[in-house]
Amino acid sequence: MMKIRTAEFAYNHAFSVLHKQWIEGEYLIKKCPKHSYLYARNVIKGKWPEGESIIKTSAAYSYYYAVYVLESRWPECENIIITNSMYSYLYARYLIKNRWLEVENHIRVDNAVWNSYCDYFKIDKFTEKLIELSEKSNYG
Repeated sequence: MMKIRTAEFAYNHAFSVLHKQWIEGEYLIKKCPKHSYLYARNVIKGKWPEGESIIKTSAAYSYYYAVYVLESRWPECENIIITNSMYSYLYARYLIKNRWLEVENHIRVDNAVWNSYCDYFKIDKFTEKLIELSEKSNYG
């Protein structure tokens, strides 16, 4: 009997050797957000509820799972995605397909990402900066 030691090994065995779902290795795959996402996308080729709890611990893999597996918004993971400005921007761009007003303050902290967000959604950065400064002076 084969000794399985890592999520990476279990995923690679299912994907590259068996070319199908491998129940015996799933207990390890479910411990890793990256390999759970890859397993859902490349082996199961669809939603994999058993791996979602670990996927939701990673902003990156939550985003990838929503885009490439679910192909739709994934509200249960949005609180994780907003912890990363780049994935928040990408989520708004490719899944929401509109500004994501609730998280713009999180995106603003990264100038490069904020500039990309503003450019893509045609936001006037000067006007947005004035609004931000005005809000700070009213509260502060």
